[in-house]
Amino acid sequence: TLPYIALQLKAIVASTEALLGNSPLIPIALPEIGILETAFVLALCLALFAVLFGTRHIDATEHQDGLMLAIATESMVKLTAFLTVGLFVLYSVFGGIQGFAEHARTSDVFQQVFGRSLNGGTWLTITFLSLVCAILLPRQFHVTVVENRTEGEIRRAAWMFPLYLVLINLFVVPIAAAGLLTLRPGLVDPDMMVIGLPLSKMADFITVLAYIGGLSAATAMVIVESVALSIMVCNGLVVPALLRRGYLEVEPQGDIAARLLVIRRVAIFGVILGGYLVHRALGQAQGLAAIGLISFAAIAQLAPAFFMGLVWHKGTARGAIAGIVAGVAMWGYTLLLPWIVKAGLLPLTLLTEGPFGIAWLKPQALLHLKFEPLTHGVLWSLAANFTAFVTVSLLRAPEPVERLQAMLFRADEGHRLGPIATPGAFRLWRTSITIGDLQAAAARYLGAERAERAFAEYAAVLRDGQVGRLRLDAEADIQFLRFTERLLSSAIGAASARLVLGLLLRRSNIGNQSALQLLDDASEALQYNRDLLQSALDQVRHGLGVFDADLRLICWNRQFGELLDLPDDLVRIGVP
Repeated sequence: TLPYIALQLKAIVASTEALLGNSPLIPIALPEIGILETAFVLALCLALFAVLFGTRHIDATEHQDGLMLAIATESMVKLTAFLTVGLFVLYSVFGGIQGFAEHARTSDVFQQVFGRSLNGGTWLTITFLSLVCAILLPRQFHVTVVENRTEGEIRRAAWMFPLYLVLINLFVVPIAAAGLLTLRPGLVDPDMMVIGLPLSKMADFITVLAYIGGLSAATAMVIVESVALSIMVCNGLVVPALLRRGYLEVEPQGDIAARLLVIRRVAIFGVILGGYLVHRALGQAQGLAAIGLISFAAIAQLAPAFFMGLVWHKGTARGAIAGIVAGVAMWGYTLLLPWIVKAGLLPLTLLTEGPFGIAWLKPQALLHLKFEPLTHGVLWSLAANFTAFVTVSLLRAPEPVERLQAMLFRADEGHRLGPIATPGAFRLWRTSITIGDLQAAAARYLGAERAERAFAEYAAVLRDGQVGRLRLDAEADIQFLRFTERLLSSAIGAASARLVLGLLLRRSNIGNQSALQLLDDASEALQYNRDLLQSALDQVRHGLGVFDADLRLICWNRQFGELLDLPDDLVRIGVP
C-alpha cells in the first residue's frame, strides 16, 4: 500500500506545483517550499483528517456515513472535472468530434503513438492487475464489504460502477492526443496533461476545476486506504500480539476501547508517513502510472490464495502464507529493486550485469527470459506465489477448521452446508461463566454503553420481543457465547475475539467435564453452527471425532488423527 499512497502524494504535490508555478491566479510571491516538505505537510494533513473522520468508533461494523458521503462527493467531483476537461480539450483543440477524427487520420504524431500494434502481453497484464485490485485493494474491500448495508447496494453497483469506469475513461485518448499535438515534448509531464492543457489555453476556471478533481480523488484514496489498513493492522497484528502477551489483561475491569482507537490512529499516521517516506526515497524515479502498476502488482500477491481458496478445498493457511511471502519476495526482486536502482540508491550494474555479475539473475531478465518489465515481474512473482501455495498446502493436510471452511465454498451442491435454520433453545453447558461476565468482556473493547445496549437487544430477540430484564447472573449458554464472539469480532477481529473468549474460559477454570458437556450441547446445534463445535473440539485434549446419523465423519481434532495414527487421506469430511 505504501507505493500506492506515495503515488497519490506525488500526484497532489506535482499538480499543486504546476498550478502555482504557472497560473496567473496567484499574484503574490509564494515562499520557497521544497517539494518534499510540501509532501510531508500534506501527509500530516491527510493523516489528521483520516483520524478525525475515520476512527470515531471502535466497532468496525458501524458505518462511517460521513466518510462515505465524502467519498461519493469526491467521485462525482472527479467525474465532473474530468468530463469538463475532456469536452474543453475536444472542442478547443480539435474543434469537435469530427476535427478529432480528422486529426486521428492525418496527424503523424497521432499515428506514431496510437497507430502501433497492440502489445498483448502488457495489455493482458494491466487488465489482470486492474481486475484483481478492483476487489483486493484495502479501500475497495472497505467500501464494497465493510460499508455495504444491503444486497440492493451490490446490485446497483453492478451496473453503476462499470458505467462510471466507462465515463471516466471516455476522454483519455483525446486528452493524450491533444497533449502530444499542442505541448512541446518535455515541457509538460504526460501525467500533468489534464491540468497542463487548460493552463496552456489560459482557461483559469477549467484549470482550477481539473486541480480540484485530482486533489479530491487522491485525498479520498489515501484516507480510505489508511483507515481500512489501520483496522487490519489493529485487529490482525497488534491486538492478537498484546493479548498473547497479557498486556491487555493488566486491568481486568478496565475499558480499553479508547486504547484500541489510539492503536488505529497511530497506525493511520504510520501508514501515511510510510507512504511519504517511499515518495521521498523513490517517488522521483518513476511516473505516476508506473508507481501505480508496481503497487497493483504487490496487491496481486493476495490473488492466488483469495481465488483458489474459493475453489480448491485442499488449500491451507500455511500454504497461503508461504505463497504470499514467496510472491512478495519475487515482486521485490523483479519490480521494486529496479525502482530502487533507478532512484540511485543501488548501483546500476545490478540491472545490467546481475548480482555478483551473474547474468541469468538479472532482475528484469531472470533465466534470460525477457519480457516487458511489468509483465516479467508479474509473471515471476505470481508463479512463485502459486507454486509455494500449492506445494506447502499439499505437504500437510488441512486443519479441521480449514476443511469446514472449504466445505462452505464448495461448488458441489451435494457438499454445500447451505442456509441453516436457527434452532430453538440450547441446554446450558455447566461453567461458572455468566452473561454478566460476557457483557463485561465485551464492554472492555466496545465501551460499557455499547455492550449493554447490544446485549439487551439480543436478549429481546431471544424472547421474541417480550418485555423482560436481562439477568446478568444467569449462566451463559452457547447462544450468548456465539453472540459475544460476533460482537467482539466487529471491534477487534475474529482471531482476537477467540483469544479473548479463550482467556475468559481459562480464568473461569472450565474443567474437562464442562468442556465435554459443551461438546454434547454443541452436537445438538451441529446444523446451526459447525464452526462452534470445531472450536470446542480444539479446546479438548482428548482425541475426539464427531459422526452424523449415518456414521459419517463430520468434525475431529488433531489429536483424533494422531491417537489412531490415521492417514491424512482417510480423515476427511463424509468418510463412513
